[in-house]
Amino acid sequence: MFSYHGHQLPVFFVEGYIKAFVQATGNPNADAFYRAAARRTFTSGEERYQILSSLETYFERPIFSYHLSERRPLDYALLALLFEGMVEANERHPKRDELVRRLSWHTGLLWWLGRAPVSTHLDEGRSLWKLTTSHVESYLDIWKYGSPGITVTTVKSSQELAKMGIIAFFETLQQQADIYCDIHQAEPELVVHFPECPFCLNRSPDCRVFWGITMGLIEWLHGTHHFNAVPTTLQMNEANSTSHTLVLEPLNILSR
Repeated sequence: MFSYHGHQLPVFFVEGYIKAFVQATGNPNADAFYRAAARRTFTSGEERYQILSSLETYFERPIFSYHLSERRPLDYALLALLFEGMVEANERHPKRDELVRRLSWHTGLLWWLGRAPVSTHLDEGRSLWKLTTSHVESYLDIWKYGSPGITVTTVKSSQELAKMGIIAFFETLQQQADIYCDIHQAEPELVVHFPECPFCLNRSPDCRVFWGITMGLIEWLHGTHHFNAVPTTLQMNEANSTSHTLVLEPLNILSR
């Protein structure tokens, strides 16, 4: 029997996630994933119709022909049907777990990046970096040379700024999207834990959406693709991280 989770993801974030999911899976008919999961979850067609109508509005060809203005925030349990259906669709793949990890990782990264500026498809501002990074930049600027009160003794190092940027991003994500996380600093590690995953409800050990988001965030913080990039100071320790607990460490520690 289907039961709502109780937490909802706001419309802009659902739109960005689903667009990234469709792009990562390479399947323009990705809505078939959650419909397949729904057939197993719901006992009657009427029940499916009533509960899934809100999810249908997020696809370009909604079977119920809702206008885009009808989109509403989605309960985590509804959103998780998309991930669940993707797992089921690849049930017979010889490397299913690895495939699910790769697809969900790409979903997170593509959600962070959004579309390229010269893409022929409108990005519509749904990428995570467009939705959140102005807040992160404003906070980091306070601690740099040239800001009031900052001296050689109070300026933050690139590694400190990277950690502060990670924390600022996830705090912003929590404020804007209501995706709760626990952030714990145990030097030299920074640990971020998500007790309630909107994408798999913390049921899948192969969910890597937060990994992809975080790796895109780290690259953005260091300007990895810029001419004046700062050498990467922080990296995810994949061996100690799990689907919903990210362990970040200074790069020099990982390379010992």
